[in-house]
Amino acid sequence: MARKKEKRINVIAYLSTDGNMYSAPVKEKKQYRYIEEYAKAHNIHISKVVHRDIASNMDVIKHFRKLARTVETDIDIDGVIVANTAAVSASVSDAYYKVGLIVEAGGVFISVDEGRLSLRKEA
Repeated sequence: MARKKEKRINVIAYLSTDGNMYSAPVKEKKQYRYIEEYAKAHNIHISKVVHRDIASNMDVIKHFRKLARTVETDIDIDGVIVANTAAVSASVSDAYYKVGLIVEAGGVFISVDEGRLSLRKEA
């Protein structure tokens, strides 16, 4: 039986690393290659790239609110992809908040390390 071909997903890649302003671009370049490799293997198209650089967590929350608005209004963007949720979150509750923002906007939140994340109620 032939494997069913999945629909191509258009996402925004969010690059987030810790470090100083000199090492962040190098780390983000490596992270982008890691995300890009995953995207190619899973039929995901990276439409845009957002860099965290050395911004604080409050700035990251602002970025995710803007990303959620983009996912909600732009018909070409289906979600957000990150390398791992620990890189974009300060705590577990912060991770749930950021995933919830994207899911509530009607998008998908994909983590290369954890896979597709969603907040569903299990019956």
